[in-house]
Amino acid sequence: MGKSRNGAAARNEAAGFSLLEVLVATALMSLVLVMLLQVLAGGLRLRQAATLRTQALLVAEKVCHDYSRPAVLKAGQYRGVEGAYSYVVVVEPQYQVVNEMLKAPITCYSLKVAISWKEFGQDRSLSLQTIRTVSQKSS
Repeated sequence: MGKSRNGAAARNEAAGFSLLEVLVATALMSLVLVMLLQVLAGGLRLRQAATLRTQALLVAEKVCHDYSRPAVLKAGQYRGVEGAYSYVVVVEPQYQVVNEMLKAPITCYSLKVAISWKEFGQDRSLSLQTIRTVSQKSS
C-alpha cells in the first residue's frame, strides 16, 4: 500500500506545470509576438513607400507627357504641384537641323522632370529624362 501511495504522489507532482515554467513560456511567446508585429509593421511601411514611389513615377510620366507636346515644347524651366508631389521641368534645345524636303526646322529638346515628395518625414525624389523631337513649320 505504501508503494501505490508513493506512485500516486509522483504522478500528481508531474501532472502540471510549475509557475516558473508558465512564466518563461509566456515571456517567450510575448517576444515572438512583438517580433512578428514589428515585421508586419515594417512590411506595411515598405508597401506604403512603394505606393508613394509608384505614384511619383506616374506623376513624372504625366508631367513629361504634358510638357512634351509639340504645342507646348519650348525651352525653359517650369515648376508645379500635382497632388502631394512637386515637380520641376527643364526643357533645353539640344540641336536643330533643317528638313530640306519640308523646308522646316527640326529641333531636338532634352526634357528633364524632377519629382519630389515627403515620405515618413523625409524628402524623396526621382527624375526622368527624355529627348523629344519637334518639326516646326517655317513661316
